[in-house]
Amino acid sequence: MLPCNLVAHKVYSCKFCDSETRMCITLSSIPVHTLRSGLYLEHQLFSFFSKNPSDLLCSLCNRQTIRHIEALEWPPILIISIQDFAKNAKFPKSVGIISFGQFSHWLATLGGPSSSVYDLISFNSII
Repeated sequence: MLPCNLVAHKVYSCKFCDSETRMCITLSSIPVHTLRSGLYLEHQLFSFFSKNPSDLLCSLCNRQTIRHIEALEWPPILIISIQDFAKNAKFPKSVGIISFGQFSHWLATLGGPSSSVYDLISFNSII
């Protein structure tokens, strides 16, 4: 098996009462959805980690929370799973190297910032 497990915190924060809930998660791949306008990999990966409205309500004030993912340990190989593949989607050329340092927990950067930098190499597979 490939060493591809991303260990992270899924962080839910409430902007009304400033409470925060963290759940430790392990991801074997990052799901990315193809949009009608095409596959914009860099934008969609950043969207996966950045702050988004959540369905989870705050346990203190019962209001909507904001979710983001904070990486604790980056894997040597990061697998991106493209969901909802559309045959007529546009595939603009993506960047060759991508850095996720801004989505790292401070403990993840102790080994060096290069642990969150990846070369983008694509493989097509039918499983």
